[in-house]
Order: sequence, then C-alpha cells, then structure tokens
Amino acid sequence: MPALYYKSPLSMLYVLCTLAALTEASRALPTAINTTSGRFAPYFSESEPRVASFLNIPYAETPTGPLRFEPPVAKAYKNDKVVRATTLPAGCIQYVAPNLRGTIADGPVTAAAFQRGEYSNTTEDCLRLSVFTPRMEFKEGAYSSHESLPVVIWIHGGGYSFGGTNVPFQLAPKWVQRSQKHMVVQVQYRLNLLGLPNAAALDIKGENLNLAFLDQRLAVEWVRDNIARFGGDPERITLWGESAGAYAADGYLFAWPGDPIVKGVIADSGNAVAMEGALSDPKDHKAFSLAASRLGCGNLSPPDELSCMRRVPEAKMKAYLQAEVGQGGAADDALVFGAIPDNVTVFADYTERIIKNFSKFPAKIPVLIGTNANEGAAVVPCDFEGSETATELPSNLARNTKVILDNYLS
Repeated sequence: MPALYYKSPLSMLYVLCTLAALTEASRALPTAINTTSGRFAPYFSESEPRVASFLNIPYAETPTGPLRFEPPVAKAYKNDKVVRATTLPAGCIQYVAPNLRGTIADGPVTAAAFQRGEYSNTTEDCLRLSVFTPRMEFKEGAYSSHESLPVVIWIHGGGYSFGGTNVPFQLAPKWVQRSQKHMVVQVQYRLNLLGLPNAAALDIKGENLNLAFLDQRLAVEWVRDNIARFGGDPERITLWGESAGAYAADGYLFAWPGDPIVKGVIADSGNAVAMEGALSDPKDHKAFSLAASRLGCGNLSPPDELSCMRRVPEAKMKAYLQAEVGQGGAADDALVFGAIPDNVTVFADYTERIIKNFSKFPAKIPVLIGTNANEGAAVVPCDFEGSETATELPSNLARNTKVILDNYLS
C-alpha cells in the first residue's frame, strides 16, 4: 500500500491541519524583502525571537580602487539571489589617536563592548546597514502591517576615526523586542583617512569633501526608498547620533535644509555648533601626505599621490592605520583626521547660520539635544590607580575649564 494512502478521514484531517499550520507560519517567516540593493531575508535570534534582523545590507558599492576617496555610489541591484546574513557587518577600518590610547574607549575589553567592536574584524567593504524590525506578516516581497512603524536611524560615534555597528552595548534588538512599536536602522560610514581624506588633489579639483557625511546621507536615502517594505514609515524617520554621530546628526540639517528626508533629530552628547571648534583646515593636507609617504606614495604631485593611494592594497592600508604604538603606524605619526568645512556637508559658521539666516536651517524639524551620565569616563585611563592619576585629573579639569571660559565666554 502506498505510504500516502490514508485509511481514515481522521488521518487526512491531521495532514490538512498540519499543512494549514505550515502555511500560516510561512506568512510570518518571509523568504526575502526586495530592496534597491538586493533581496534580503531576516535572521531570528533565540534571545530576541520577536525581532526580524536584516543584517549586513550594502547600501553603497565597495569604496575601493577608483572609488576610494570618492563620494559613495549607491549599491546596484545585480541579481535575485537572496541573502540571509546571520552576523553583523565588519566595521570600517579603525584609527585610534595617541591621546585615546590606553583609555576606556580603547581598552582591550571595554572598547569592544562600548565603542569600536571587534578591532580585527574591519574592512573597506563596510558601507553596510542593519535593519531591526518587529516580526510582522509577510506578503509579496515585503512586510505588511496595519500601521507603518516609525523609524530610528542610528549614527555611531568615535570621533570619525573609530566605531561601528558591531558594538554589543549599542545594538538595537533588545530595544525593538521590548517596544514592538518601532524599528531601528544602524549605519556604518567611512572613517579617518578613508572617510575624511583632505587630500591636495581633491582640493585642486574642488572635490575636497567629507566622505563620511556623504555616506550617511546615502544611507538615509536608502532608508527613505526601502523602509516601507520592512514595515516602516518613510514619513516618520528620526536621525539619532551619539558623540561624533550627534555632531553629524545635528549638522545634517544644515547640509540638506531643502530635502532633509528625516522628520526629527536626536543629538546625544554633541551638536553642530560644538563642531566649529574641532574642524580641520581644508588647505592643510599634511596628514594625507604623511600617510601617503608611509604607504609608498611619497614625493609625488598631488594627482599622482592620490592615484597611488588608490592602488595601496587594503591590507597595507589597514595595517598602517590600526598599528599599535611603536609599530610605525599612523598612531606613531600622531595623525589627526577631522572634518573640514567643505560648505557642502560641514560649515564653519553654524552659530551665524542659526542666528542670521534661518533659510539655511530647517527650523520646523524638532531637535532633541542632551548628554549622558558619566560619559567622560570613556577617556579615563584603563589603569586608573595611584595618587598621581588621582591628582592629575582634577588639575586638568581646572585648567581646561579656564580655557573653555576664556574662549567661549569672553
């Protein structure tokens, strides 16, 4: 007798009920979400089973070769292959300046949890984002729900030199698991030399731009174009940044006042006005040229220097930027990579723009600015002990307070 021949109606009823249950379950487990950069399937973790995590989604083409030191190019939809990532994206190549070495922000254990994730797991192919959304019903290549959810885009901090979205204490799934009323998109952007190159050749061509901020803008555009398929509302996007991410989030409104896309900004421990005192000179290209000389591209004309730097192997670039002190890397050269006032993404006159020219600032968009308790602990030495350290910090505080008062209240 064939195995699929059932003797009783009860057996057939059991089979039909099983098939119905499987069909219903399949509606809640989407095979893929269709986006402008590909098709992506969700990952469900045991710890947050009510959260659909779409990890490691590329929003831009890999910025290597001729695209290194260039504005980001939107990722093209190349095939119908479904990608189901189960791990967070590797971070962008990191650089920790000498003044932060040995602090909590750079500690061997604390940094991995709080600020920059796994230091060794970095790459230039890092223009990725991850979407965390409540588990919802799935229909025709997209989630469907009775009400589209508000969206938070997270911009990490790290002084535009380090940080990423693979930092355990900055991950969104637990928050989304509790809320079930919003979704979070965590974005990565190019850092340090690769995100803020300030190269002479770019200056000559009139293309000396802050690439890190252009990366962030492209990510926001990707969210606008795709988030509805994840169940999000493109008309309710809030941009939230911390530290350097807060400067970027607040400054974002000045860069795109006519088309901000976002409907609100949260600036956690930073704002655009505070950035005015930390900008680099757009005509000072010494950091880029020094790095170029260390990487085999020294003593060249600006155009040849830039072309040579675009050919430097990623492994060599990474080794130089992430080298420990004493290993002949960027930290030994004490390089500083800061945002420049390119008058496209960053400006030198935020205060004046707010006071005198309201047309350059989208005043109707609400901005929430605040600080965090004990945030200064990030720059406390890891080996905080002994009378010398205990007396050094208060004396530094007194000296620094005087400098701040003299510069800002005089």
